[in-house]
This record gives sequence, C-alpha cells and structure tokens, in this order.
Amino acid sequence: MSTRRPKLVNGLRLVEQSMQGERGYVVKSPASGVYLRFRPAEARVISAFDGEHTIAEIAQQLASEGLALSVSAIDAFALKLAGLGLVERSLAERSSAQLERLRTERKERRRQPLFRGEFLRMRFSFGDPDTLLERTMPLVRWCFTPAFVYASLALFAVYAVVVAAYWAQLSASFAALMHPRAISVGTVAIFWIVYVIIGTIHELGHAYACKHFSGAVNEMGVMILYFQPAFYCNVNDAWTFTQLSHRLWVTAAGGWIELWVAAAGAALWLLAAPSTLASEVGMLTAVLAGGLTLVTNANPLLPFDGYFALSDYLEIPNLRQRAHAHTRWFLAAHLLRRDDTEPVVSERERRIFLVYGFAAMAYLAFVYWFLLGIVGGWLFRSFGGFAATGFVLLLMLWKREKVQHAWRAVRQTGHVLYRERLQRVVQRAMQRVPAPLRGWRATGVFALLALLLPWSRTVDGEWTALPAEHTIVTTPIAGVVSDVRVREGEAVQAGAFLLQVLNRDLERDLPRLRGTHDSLATLARAGRGRDDVATASIDAEATTAGVRADNASFARRSGVIRATIDGQVITADPQLLLGRKVDAGTALLALGNPNSLEIRIRTRGAGTAAIVRGQTVSLYLDADAAHPRAMPLDEVNAVADGETGVLVARSWAPAGGAWRVGASGPARVTIGRSTVGGALWWALRTRLSPQLLL
Repeated sequence: MSTRRPKLVNGLRLVEQSMQGERGYVVKSPASGVYLRFRPAEARVISAFDGEHTIAEIAQQLASEGLALSVSAIDAFALKLAGLGLVERSLAERSSAQLERLRTERKERRRQPLFRGEFLRMRFSFGDPDTLLERTMPLVRWCFTPAFVYASLALFAVYAVVVAAYWAQLSASFAALMHPRAISVGTVAIFWIVYVIIGTIHELGHAYACKHFSGAVNEMGVMILYFQPAFYCNVNDAWTFTQLSHRLWVTAAGGWIELWVAAAGAALWLLAAPSTLASEVGMLTAVLAGGLTLVTNANPLLPFDGYFALSDYLEIPNLRQRAHAHTRWFLAAHLLRRDDTEPVVSERERRIFLVYGFAAMAYLAFVYWFLLGIVGGWLFRSFGGFAATGFVLLLMLWKREKVQHAWRAVRQTGHVLYRERLQRVVQRAMQRVPAPLRGWRATGVFALLALLLPWSRTVDGEWTALPAEHTIVTTPIAGVVSDVRVREGEAVQAGAFLLQVLNRDLERDLPRLRGTHDSLATLARAGRGRDDVATASIDAEATTAGVRADNASFARRSGVIRATIDGQVITADPQLLLGRKVDAGTALLALGNPNSLEIRIRTRGAGTAAIVRGQTVSLYLDADAAHPRAMPLDEVNAVADGETGVLVARSWAPAGGAWRVGASGPARVTIGRSTVGGALWWALRTRLSPQLLL
C-alpha cells in the first residue's frame, strides 16, 4: 500500500497548544465532531498527508528530517485517521462506509431513542444555532469590552450588598411563595417561565463568548442531570483556542451574564409593590439566577461550568472520565487486591485523579442516598416495607450491570484472599468441638435449641403525637377570614383575639335592619294617643325588627373569634387562613399545651385483641430510629374487631427535642413473652390472611 496518497479532509486544522508544559496539537473530526489531541511527531506525520506524495515518499521525507518511521507504520496510522474521519477514503472504502451508514440509519429508524445519554444524563437537542448566532453577534459585541467587565464587577458588588442587607425579607418571601399550601398553577407557571428564560440567557452567554473567540456552536438543548433540569450548549470548539484565558472566559460567560440577570431581578423586587406579579418575578429571578443556579453550575463534581473550568485550569482534558478510571484501578488494587495494571499518569495527575474521583463518588453516593431517603421513605410510610424494598430492587435492576460487575469482583477477590483463611479458622474451631456434636445432627440440635430461646411477641402499628390538653377553635358563622392576629407557636391567654370571620351578607343586612327598627320606632312614638290599635301594631313590628337587628349584631360580633383556654397555637401557618372562605362550624385553629403529649397508637390486624392496658409500647422516630422510646399503655380504646379490626391506644409523655406535637412514626406493642420459634410463627401468622389458616 506504499503507493497510496493519503489526503486530509477539507477544512481540517491543527491547532498548537501547550498543556502542562508539553506541546501538543488539537484537531476536530468533521465527521464525528470529536476533538483529538496529538503529539508533535504525530502532528508532523498528519501534516505530510497532502494527497500528492505516496506513503513511501512520506517515509523518506520524514526520515530526512530525523523522524524514522516504517512504511507499514505510516500506512496503519493513515488507516486509523481515515476511520476517525480525518483522512479521505478511497472509493471502495467510501462505498463500504456508506453501506454501513445506511444500515445504522435503518436501525435508528426502527428504534428512535427518546433521549441521548444515560438515564442520569438525558439530553434533548434543539438543533444547530451557529448561523443564528453568527447573524446576531454584532448586537452583543459591546458585552466583550473592558468597560462592560468593570461595570459588571461594580454591579455584582451592589447586588451582593443588597442581598446581604435584605436577606431575611428575600428568603422569607421565597419560602412563602414556595410553601406547599401556597403553590398554585400560576405559581408553577411563573417559576418555570423564569427558569427557562434564565437558562436560555445562561447558555447564550456561553455561545456568544465562543463565537467571539472565533469558535463554532453546533448544538444547544436541555438535559436532565441527576434528576435536575438544566440547559446545555456545546462549546467544545473552545478546545481549539490557543490561549487558556479564552477557554476560561467561554466557561465563565454563562454565570457572568446570569449575575446581571440576578441583579436586575433584585432591583425589580425592591422597587415593585409586595405580593404583585412583578415582585414575585423579581424575587424568583434574584434567587434562581444568583443563588440556586450558580450553586449548581459552579459544582465541579457535575459536568457543568465548574467542572469545565476546573478541567481547563488544571489543563487535564476528560478529567471526569480519567479520574473515574484511575479511582476504579486504585480500589481494585488496594481494596480488592487485584493485580490490575495502573493507568499511565504523572504523579501530579495521580493526586488530582484520586482526589476528584473519590469526591465524585461521595457526591454520587449522596445523590443515591438522598433519593432513597426521600422516595424510599415516602414509599415505606405510605405503602409499607414491600414497596420500599421494591423501589430498592428496581434501582439495583436498573444498575444491574454495575452491581453484577462489583459483586463478581468482590467474590473473586474474597475467593482468592479469604477462603483459605476462613477454612483454617473453621477447622481450628471445629477441632475444639467434641466429635459427637459435629456434622448435620449437631446443626439440627443447635437449631432446635435456638428456637427455644426466649423472645417477645409484638404487634406493629403507627403512632402520632398530639397535645395532651388541646381544643379546636371553630367559626360559628360562615364567611371569609378577614384578619389573623396569631402565629404558629404563639402563646395566648383565654379571651385573646385570634382571628375574624367576615360575613358580607350580615354586613349588608345589619344597617338595613337597624334602619327599619329606627323608622318603626319613630312612627310608633308619633302615633301614640291617636290610634292605639295601629300604634300597637307598629310597636310589635318595631320590636321584631329590633330583635332581628340584635341577632345580626350578635352574629357579627361572634365573627371575632377569641381563645377559650390558655395555651399555644399549634396550627401550622395560620396566616394561610387569610382570605379563605369557611362555613359555620369549620375548624380553624388548634390551641393546646405542647409541653405534654398524648401519644395515640393505632394498630390493625392480628393481635390487636390481645393489647391491654399496662403493656409496653416502643415508639420509633424516623430521625432517630436507633433509639426508640418505651412507655406503658395508659388507655386502650376497645374498638378492636378480631383479626381485622383497628385498635386505638393512648399514652402520655413529656415533650422535648424531636418529640413534639405532630411527630409520628412506627410503633411496636409487646403483647407477651414467647420463644424464637413462637415469635417466628406469630410473625408469619400476622402476615397471612386468616382464611389461609382455616
């Protein structure tokens, strides 16, 4: 094949870069869009592929320059570059590649993927925006001037001062807007509109910065990264920039322009009237653009701006992938004692890879732990242990390849390292056991003895903490809550003003009733001495009108609701009642003494009929499941209904720490002592339908 004349594809450009003190060349593959890095010797061979010289002539030319390479080596290198799309192929190779491409396209048409990437990194592309960015670049050219940079720094300082000065009001407004009880369809719509606009501006900042430094932007879209929505912009062309500062500016441009948006949002929030649409939009913009979004983008453990800035600053391409590979080797070599070959890296890269790799593993473990805690905990509380276990198994099934790979590695290592040691320990232990007690008979004897060990029989349920002394405040009239004077946790005395319910019908009818009474009373006084019968009739009507006016006035005064006992407000966020329409008898507030708790335990199913007063109940808190609180049952409500009934038991305890009004969790009542065998049978029996035991 020495007669071949390899030629580079049109538009291919080698860009010289210095990374970690070493000279190299970066080239972009036009076919795949992948950026490749070559050493100086490889770049010299690539530059010789001009389509005019044969491989043998290229070998002679390179040898005259002191670079001795065989013809076969150059030919193999040319074939490899052709496979990467850097060297033009022959007619036969192009035909074969075209057939392969057609086969691939047919497969893709049969099964179009919903998204690109993995489940934790789903990508949805919007297309190629390069032409649009090229046309609109003159409109934003002023953003890349020193004056804009200095003005930005001053604006960022003012924004930081404003946020620090008004942090209490800003955080309280955001918490009130995002409270579950205050969220509406309009709130969700405003949130996502603001989020989409901020994300679009952020990615446009990256795109225009890349275009400013003569780069190309061929893809923009949205992605779901670790269950967090985010936008993305493909500015990989920045790898062809010769100056490190240009690449860092491209990375920082998104966050830079986003801080401008955050500052504008803070100004709008300060100037707008509270509780208006403009105020809510400004507050959301200030928080999302200046806080949550930047915290996510600045996280170097996620493949966002912080990661790319760190990779550029350290001058280590593909930092994440290489760090993960080196960390896997380190764990296999030092933990599993496998004789794997260490990847070729420098001492500096080894330190960086291990630090970044273990930090990324810890962050990913935290994400999974958080997911298991939130979703798994909700499934356990709502549907029981089987649902939570199914969720864990579903996650393991989803990552079954990695789980199986890890299990095989651990099992193989354990087989090699610990099997012989375990066998020696077991043999020494068995030598101390008398001969008659060895073998399967001894195992059966020990199992029977274990079944005779003492154990407790229990019944499971749920518990809820209520104030021991509490009362429910209701409204005697229908209307709208027009005033709320108390907050959650506030101490009140009997007779204190709590809230007011306004009935607009009463407000409208009361002046009319009083006017009717006054008119009839005036007529009655004027007619005395003239016609006693008519005057008596008018007096009766005036009395009736007066009674109606007094009743309406009393009903109006009863709309002012006051505390009936001394205590504390234990209703969560009573301010949310403001503006709520209520009917007569609706419960509005709860007052009680939170320092003394009534523990209400509910059990269901087999064993409820065996619960009596004086038995011990163990209460578990989700936040401190390892330290349950044990107490006797002080009262049992005999509403149990055999095997399928519900029983409500009560106990009293002092409040403190996590044990407060509203706390809840699983409960376990000890109904008697038994053996291990009896407890196992009892646990099985309580989980089976009674019909299966007949």
